[in-house]
Amino acid sequence: MDIKMVLKHTCFKKDDPLTPIGCRCRKFISTVEAATLITQGSAQFVIKGYKDLNIEETCTTCAGDEKLQRSCSHCKRTGKIIVTKKLPVYGEDIIITVTEKGKRLANATAKKTPRSPTVEQGHILRSVGAIGNNTIPAVERILEYEMLILKERLRLLVVKPDLLTFENAWALWVLNPETEFPMELRLEPVDDLKTHTGRRYDFGRSV
Repeated sequence: MDIKMVLKHTCFKKDDPLTPIGCRCRKFISTVEAATLITQGSAQFVIKGYKDLNIEETCTTCAGDEKLQRSCSHCKRTGKIIVTKKLPVYGEDIIITVTEKGKRLANATAKKTPRSPTVEQGHILRSVGAIGNNTIPAVERILEYEMLILKERLRLLVVKPDLLTFENAWALWVLNPETEFPMELRLEPVDDLKTHTGRRYDFGRSV
């Protein structure tokens, strides 16, 4: 069986860092190695393009206020507006010199121990105003960490785990988290006393 290979980018473009078109990168690696780098947070999928997505949101002018909504011309008295957002479409190739936010990653080609962002005591104290004067960065870090945990949980629940498909589905879902996740997920078994399955009857069995 042939091993599928993808391009490993080490370039950086100022105008669109995650869309390396016309670069001179020529190093290919297996999809298994690429998936490992993505999971460790050492690489990102490249963006091969964008597509417009129309999302219904609460009107920013009347903000759900019934009195203001009656005369609001922005949403035409519906309380809802259609917002067009650009959704990135990820490709199979990866890039190791750019962060998810499009910033240049220094010494990306040097080998290092994979690390994941954590929330420490100082972040929690700053987020509630116990220390420091600016709570915003700490709150943003905690919310980002919460989304990382949610993303990993969803990835483990996907019925057909394909990393690239999951990344595209995640990018779509985070634009409107109130909707269902656009991939089939494994559900909790129903309660069944005869088969000892489900939250009520599955007490664990010896292997």
